[in-house]
Amino acid sequence: MNKIKNVLLINSFGGSLIVADVKNRMKILGSYEHTGYGIPIQRENYPDIDYKERFEDWPKQDLSNTIVIAQPPCSAFSSQNIVKKYQGTNTDAFKCTTQVLKYAMENKCASVAIESVVGAKKVTGKLYNDIAEKYGYNVYRIVQNSIEFGVPQWRPRFWVIFVEKSLNRDQTLWLKHKPKRKTLQQVFDK
Repeated sequence: MNKIKNVLLINSFGGSLIVADVKNRMKILGSYEHTGYGIPIQRENYPDIDYKERFEDWPKQDLSNTIVIAQPPCSAFSSQNIVKKYQGTNTDAFKCTTQVLKYAMENKCASVAIESVVGAKKVTGKLYNDIAEKYGYNVYRIVQNSIEFGVPQWRPRFWVIFVEKSLNRDQTLWLKHKPKRKTLQQVFDK
C-alpha cells in the first residue's frame, strides 16, 4: 500500500483525527463532516485544511491514493442507547456510516477505516461483507483499547478496515503495535 499519499478525515470528532494525522505527518486532503460538527474549532486550530461542513458538499474526487478515516456517529450501537428505534443498522445515525463507505468507495479510495463502539461488531458483519464485495474491497475487523496507546482510560473500540483488493491481493493485513500502558498515577506524576 505504498501508493497511499493522503488521508481524508470524515467526522473527525471535533478535530481529534486531525491532531493524530498532523502528529504522524500525514498529508490531510480534507476534513469533512455530515452536519458541521466541530468545524469552527478545527478551522481555528488548523486553518489550511479543506473543510466541508455538510454531506451535500463532499466533492467527487479521485481518492485512489488516499486512506479515508472516519468516526461517524456510533449511537446506534452504544450501550447507553436504550431506545429501540434508535438502535441498529436502519437508523439515521448508522446512515452516516453507509454514506461514508459509499462516498469513499465510489471515489475509489485505497482504504477506508471506520471507528465505532464494540457493539457495532456483532450487528454489522454481513452488511460490511456485502459492501466490501460490492465495491471490491477486503474487509478486516479489529478491536483496540485506548489503554494500549498510553491513554489512562479503558475504552475499547471497534475498527472496520476496508482495503482495495488490488492493493491487498494476499488478503493479509499486518498491524504492528507495541502496547504503551500508563496508569493515572504515572500521568499525574509528570
